[in-house]
Amino acid sequence: MKRIFKVGVTVTLTALLTAPVAYAWTADYYWPHTRGQTLQITYKWGDRLDDVPNSVWRKVFTNGMNQWTTKTGNKVRFSESSSSSNILNTYDDDDGNYGICYRWTHWLTGKLTKFEAYGNVNTTAGVSDTFRQSVATHELGHGLGLGHSDQVAVMNTDRDRNRIYVPQTDDVNGILSMYP
Repeated sequence: MKRIFKVGVTVTLTALLTAPVAYAWTADYYWPHTRGQTLQITYKWGDRLDDVPNSVWRKVFTNGMNQWTTKTGNKVRFSESSSSSNILNTYDDDDGNYGICYRWTHWLTGKLTKFEAYGNVNTTAGVSDTFRQSVATHELGHGLGLGHSDQVAVMNTDRDRNRIYVPQTDDVNGILSMYP
């Protein structure tokens, strides 16, 4: 009995030590997923994105989704659907945040069931589209289940948003760990 336990621990430790390191990974929030399959996420545009000043947010959210798909080797794909419960939108508040993402989980399984990602038009007024894309890509990362990171990552809250606006190695490793 002791020998079986030791083998199990050794195999587990070996697997942990050889797996890609991802500091952005949050084990509590992830979408139901079949191993080896592409994670398909639907979304719909929020009502505020029809305003001309907010239309830039459509572009940066679209760029962010394309970057997540490309950087993960198509392990994640987004598609627009008017019946989706996932919403991409903007809000206008002097709350000090550049964006925010709300996530809902199933009460029993704890798996993600819905997200709403928002860019803040108030705190991002006068910034570059690259900065906004960094915000959009970050909030989409939360929608995928990632938490914050202290590494060079789009999920790092202290990143230079004009330089880091696409998923970095740590972000990608997080997604690949969650959705193998």
